[in-house]
Amino acid sequence: MYRFKSMKTALAAIITASTRIATSCVVAKPNMYANFPVTEKTYKGSKTNSISYTGQAARHVLHTSLKSLAGKGNGEPNPD
Repeated sequence: MYRFKSMKTALAAIITASTRIATSCVVAKPNMYANFPVTEKTYKGSKTNSISYTGQAARHVLHTSLKSLAGKGNGEPNPD
């Protein structure tokens, strides 16, 4: 087990290790998602793939909102 001289040193080590783990998992390679063609049949733009990071962020916000609303329910059907 590691022995740290101070709590600040231990905290710095934990933050550094956590940051390295998180960034290695999150950082995507530029071409990792390049082989997904546009699937919308009526699309007339110049894009060649359907990757949308803003759409992913919007899905995360929606998911969080839905979880929050679902947590407020009482398990009974909505009378409306």
